[in-house]
Amino acid sequence: MAVNEADDDWSDEDRQHLAEQAVRHAERLRLYTSLESRLGIPNGFIENLDSEKDDWAYIVKTAVLCEAAVTHALVSTVADEENRSVWYDHFSDLPNGKRLELAVKLRVISKGVKDQLNAVAQFRNSFAHEVSNLGGSLSNFFEQCSPDRKRELASKLLGITHTNDQDWRFYINNTRLLIAVGLVTAIKALAAIGLDTNDAAELERHWELADVYQGVPNPVQE
Repeated sequence: MAVNEADDDWSDEDRQHLAEQAVRHAERLRLYTSLESRLGIPNGFIENLDSEKDDWAYIVKTAVLCEAAVTHALVSTVADEENRSVWYDHFSDLPNGKRLELAVKLRVISKGVKDQLNAVAQFRNSFAHEVSNLGGSLSNFFEQCSPDRKRELASKLLGITHTNDQDWRFYINNTRLLIAVGLVTAIKALAAIGLDTNDAAELERHWELADVYQGVPNPVQE
């Protein structure tokens, strides 16, 4: 473990904040690893989504992850070991919208998480299903959306009300960040399903969304 040379300039408060941030980051990785193991996807898949350079590949991978996580959560909620494969096929065959509605009715996810996952699916359906967007930019796509569509997507992903006539420049310039913020909250909820109650409570205690995207330097490097 190496410490950044700038460490000498930090106050005790900075050091404490960064130490707490490192603990929460480790807990998020544990949460991700738990979900990845249950879904049978490679370790580090979720954490590495942000490093995907191609926007088309990013939104496809993100949407597939979300759909798989919801399907797994539904199966875990209603199926016993003998019938898991039958239920898995049933839930997998449902249209994404119906699958999300069912997850809300069964109290597997909240309406807010459903909205976030629905927005991710809308991005995928509109952007990735258009072959001309191969190699294209999510920011360019979002910029071309109507004000109504921008408002709908941003409101669903962030869980706060937006207006048609607001300044959209930040979201246009940071469309992947907009998606990622909505995604991280939804993945947290889905990954906690099926965990031991004590483990879920501990992960909840250590989770702070601000840590994921604030520009605080990380002094600890592998």
